[in-house]
Amino acid sequence: MTPSKNRLAVMTGSLVAVAVACVAGCSGSDSKDDASATAGTASSPAASSGSPAAPNAAPTRRPRHGRKTPDTAVTAWIKAIMANDVTKYCLANAQPASEGRPAAPATMAQCGSKNPHHQEQAALVKGLHTAFMPPHPTQPTTVALSGVEKHGTTAEVTGDHVVVDGSKLSDIVSSHSKNTTSGRSKLTLEMVRIKSAWYMGDSHLGF
Repeated sequence: MTPSKNRLAVMTGSLVAVAVACVAGCSGSDSKDDASATAGTASSPAASSGSPAAPNAAPTRRPRHGRKTPDTAVTAWIKAIMANDVTKYCLANAQPASEGRPAAPATMAQCGSKNPHHQEQAALVKGLHTAFMPPHPTQPTTVALSGVEKHGTTAEVTGDHVVVDGSKLSDIVSSHSKNTTSGRSKLTLEMVRIKSAWYMGDSHLGF
């Protein structure tokens, strides 16, 4: 698998290695935002200016697959992984900026089963599904976040502040990895706001 050829395979560095390793074997959402997320919604230009919108102005519409907050972007992304839903996983990601082009939402043409990268996306999701599998999984998957840091149009959260079915995501990834030397991984998830919606950006894993 060559994730670098797929602009929607935004997992970077050793986190890709963890996912790929878990495909071989590790050691032994719907469209509505998750109601448990606690971050505030991204402000629209009209809301931030303090002035009322013009009576005939069309309301700002969030892209169909984007989320209102960084928290709900992470929640949708993790739930797609735990459901092995390749299309929803793909749509939860932003295309990374490159060659002078800004980051952009993924499209169904890029995420559907007919796109040329679907098989490698499926392999990546399979690996992440195993790497993110908590010791006591529940149905449906529960995700709780705290400590999300927002920086304008970007945000980040560490794996210690993402709890999946009662377990910290950093602990879950560490328990499935053979590469940890210090016993725990350092996982950081990044989110990006495009217009009024939030998507997953890069993710980094260190040991």
